[in-house]
Amino acid sequence: MKLGAAIKELRQESGLRQKDLAQRVGVTQSYLSQVENEHKDPNLSTIRRIAEEVGVSVPILFFRSMDGDDVRPDRKEAFDQIFPRFKGIIEDQLLAEA
Repeated sequence: MKLGAAIKELRQESGLRQKDLAQRVGVTQSYLSQVENEHKDPNLSTIRRIAEEVGVSVPILFFRSMDGDDVRPDRKEAFDQIFPRFKGIIEDQLLAEA
């Protein structure tokens, strides 16, 4: 799971600077940088605030953070076939809501 990378990507898509998102969420820019670079794991309340500020639900944030390492080896082939299509559908839906 690449939660920090998903947060960074959504922040940039939202047009927010790291400093601005950190301020809105109530954390330091340094802390947010560590989260985005996968050095810190935010708690659930921080995740909720981040998701709200970048305009997605928490499940969508977690979905955006998934990668092949999150899937059991015996399910990896199915994941690799299904995930890109499903991700495209979710992203299209997000764009339609924006």
